[in-house]
Amino acid sequence: MEYLIAFIAYVLPFSLIFTIPWGLLTAILLVFGRLSADNELIALRCNGVSISRVCVPLAGVALVCTIICVWLNVQAAPQRRKNCVAQFSIWLRGIRWRSLAATK
Repeated sequence: MEYLIAFIAYVLPFSLIFTIPWGLLTAILLVFGRLSADNELIALRCNGVSISRVCVPLAGVALVCTIICVWLNVQAAPQRRKNCVAQFSIWLRGIRWRSLAATK
């Protein structure tokens, strides 16, 4: 169980690199698709709200997600990969020694 939790902790930054942008893209498409299908965008425009004013909070969320993804790509993922390779080589050596001891 300890190995599984450690493996998930090492792999999580790599999966977030792809998950965050795809999740954000999917959310944007679903929200604006639903707003368009229910004519909510037209209602907003009729009430004097511009599309750019609707998109400003979205741009803020996208900027935060971009900063997180850049940090993951530049700092977290390479560091985790280095730690992962070192840790799993130690674990594999331990497994080999245990399997050799069990066969004797």
